[in-house]
Amino acid sequence: ADAPTVAFDLSFGAMMNAAEAGALANQLAQCYGANRKAARPFRLALAGLASAAERHGGASSVSDALSAWNWDHWVVRREPAAPAAAFAADARIVYLTSDADDVLDELRADTVYVVGGLVDHKPKEGAALRRARDQGLATARLPLDGVVKVRKCDGDLTCVAVFQMLLGWRETRDWGRAVREAPAMHCAPMRKYVTWL
Repeated sequence: ADAPTVAFDLSFGAMMNAAEAGALANQLAQCYGANRKAARPFRLALAGLASAAERHGGASSVSDALSAWNWDHWVVRREPAAPAAAFAADARIVYLTSDADDVLDELRADTVYVVGGLVDHKPKEGAALRRARDQGLATARLPLDGVVKVRKCDGDLTCVAVFQMLLGWRETRDWGRAVREAPAMHCAPMRKYVTWL
């Protein structure tokens, strides 16, 4: 079956300092590596690249930070525009955010799942939900209830944790297992924010 697309929204560049941009680049590299090794990989896309290239106050941009990971050699779809414009013609778009009311129950090949590329060493409450609403996109959150409790505010899921759960579901069709077995949930920084139920 056709693989769903997971797109990282890199249009949050203006909200991140150089350290946060560097942390995001590291996470994206981990996601790319995990996808290459996966039995059932996703199609990957990077959206919002025009914004990712912007430098703020002399800080390095997300694009600068990604250069350290040879990202120009990655096999991914590259879109200058934000997700709503980038994928409008292709597919349903669902923006994944922990603030969404709807719960994601399955992954469909005809849908682009957007993960907000935002590393926030200081909490930026609701940023992904606002971005999705501004673009008129459907939103959903991962089905963590009954499996794990993540302390809000300081414990939004990292891109890596979200991506590992999505990969895990593709392989097991079991959200509980996918969440429990996501390596990022068991190491810093996520580990200190989670309580297993």
